[in-house]
Amino acid sequence: MKDIISHLRNVEETANLDWQHHVMMARAAADAIERLDAQLQDAVKVAFEHGATAWVKDHHPDAFDRLSK
Repeated sequence: MKDIISHLRNVEETANLDWQHHVMMARAAADAIERLDAQLQDAVKVAFEHGATAWVKDHHPDAFDRLSK
């Protein structure tokens, strides 16, 4: 993950790398973002189920609507 973040933050320095490397890094970043989003959604669900409904409503209104049904 740190390699992906470093690559994205230093895009000017890595611009001379071949396009295949950039595609690989972009796909890895997308995969990492999807994993983090899934973990966040799981954590929000746990918070909701343990009574933090006001917090979920304030910070994750879409999840609140979904979980309230």
